[in-house]
Amino acid sequence: MVMVDLKLQSAYRILATWTFLTAGEVSRWLDVPPRKILMFVEQGLVVPTDPAPGSGKSRKYSFIDLVLFEVMAKLDSFGLAPRYLRSMAKDLDTIVRERINQQNHKFSLLYITHNEGD
Repeated sequence: MVMVDLKLQSAYRILATWTFLTAGEVSRWLDVPPRKILMFVEQGLVVPTDPAPGSGKSRKYSFIDLVLFEVMAKLDSFGLAPRYLRSMAKDLDTIVRERINQQNHKFSLLYITHNEGD
């Protein structure tokens, strides 16, 4: 049983950092305008796991990035100014990444729902 848990934890960590989403896909998954996704990246609120340096390559985002985009979009919808979001960005990134990399942790997915009151 312990070996199965360790394999699942390893698989989860690999999946969490695997870069497979484009900005358009993130936009569709979260129902956030593509320009807003790019704005979050340009302002340094979310740093892509695969920044795609050079020309001709598009940025790719991981599940961790997806969670960070959702958190930023929710905070932005509350009307927080970008300067406040920037002051939180690094800490939020650290918290999400540390939580996923914790050993002996039962994993759960935190999903902040869109339009919760509807």
